[in-house]
Amino acid sequence: MSGAAPFVEQFCQRLLDDSTSCGISDFQLFYSEEKHLGDETGLKESGRGRLILYWRDGSHSVHLLRHPFPFWTELPLDEWRSVRCPDRPPVPGMAHDASAYPQISMLDPQVAAWVTKYKRPSAPTPFSLRLAHVRQWAANSRGLFLQTEGTEVKMQHVRHGMLISYSSRRYPTAGELEYLQAETEWYDACAPVQVPQVSLRQNGYMLFSPDAFRTLIDHGLGAHLGSTQGRSLLKAGRDLFRTSMTISISLDPLRPWSLGSRRFTESGSPALPVKLTGTQAAPLETIANHYHRSSLHWQSDKEVAFHRFLAAAEHVYLVSQLYLPERFSPFAPVTAWSLKAVRFHCGRPVQQGALAFPCCLGTLLSSNRLQLVKRVGWDGTGVAVPIGEMGDDS
Repeated sequence: MSGAAPFVEQFCQRLLDDSTSCGISDFQLFYSEEKHLGDETGLKESGRGRLILYWRDGSHSVHLLRHPFPFWTELPLDEWRSVRCPDRPPVPGMAHDASAYPQISMLDPQVAAWVTKYKRPSAPTPFSLRLAHVRQWAANSRGLFLQTEGTEVKMQHVRHGMLISYSSRRYPTAGELEYLQAETEWYDACAPVQVPQVSLRQNGYMLFSPDAFRTLIDHGLGAHLGSTQGRSLLKAGRDLFRTSMTISISLDPLRPWSLGSRRFTESGSPALPVKLTGTQAAPLETIANHYHRSSLHWQSDKEVAFHRFLAAAEHVYLVSQLYLPERFSPFAPVTAWSLKAVRFHCGRPVQQGALAFPCCLGTLLSSNRLQLVKRVGWDGTGVAVPIGEMGDDS
């Protein structure tokens, strides 16, 4: 083991041994450590974590852990006691046996070896390449100690940026690399005209990349889960998300090779799929406990390949990155913008530039002409919506 691994185990064992004499009745720990290799940055390490202590007097305290993982010769008990809160929230439930935690495909041994040996492969021309090896731990005072590891691969075209990219927990196959090279040649041959602002046609489609659509869902739904006021807002419109959605949105941490895949949550409970929409949507409290932006996925019976979709529509606006207010009501229009949107006309890229447009998340998700779009390199499917069905003010 390397990095934080021995310190995490030693710390947990020490807390277990000393908890009675320290006045601690329970504890819960989560820690994540990442080592990543980039084109310009070389090898870098980062880490973060959280320790929750439940004291025998009925109070609790929360402590953030930074990289590198602290190695205390003496536990800072006085410091910990000084920041106690008088209330005692429920101790998060962790399974009693490690076998209850799912086994999923999230580690590419070759990528992990490249990062560990500080030997990054040459990036396919002309792409930037970022590799990461991630280790995570979760433990509690009941004696359960979990650890897992995964990898991340992110590629991005050096000229076209997120327009041609790849995101996964595994290195791309030879076929996927060929596709990315073919996309590069196509965009180079049919380069869109750079304009300050892309002209918007109402008879077109807005195509959100998976990352852009996750941003839309995260700011319109996920951002409200952490507060009582926000959950009240979502509860007020719960019927809309139960009955009117044309796609099924869920948290799916068990999807193989997705960047959002994981074995356990930060509270230590087993990772499991949780529905956000439809008649089987989970309670908002359950969604909040399992929420992780990168685990957002969606399904529909309307799914089409990327180039086939472009060829079938007269005007398509591809939004690879989306900017929005940090939090907005999903039931009211909001202005979104993209700095490098691309307009396609009859399957060919013709313009690239800034694009601002209004949309209402609830209205957008209710469109019966909404389609999912598959593309090599995307972590999930894109979402295409007719521009005239994105909200009353669009």
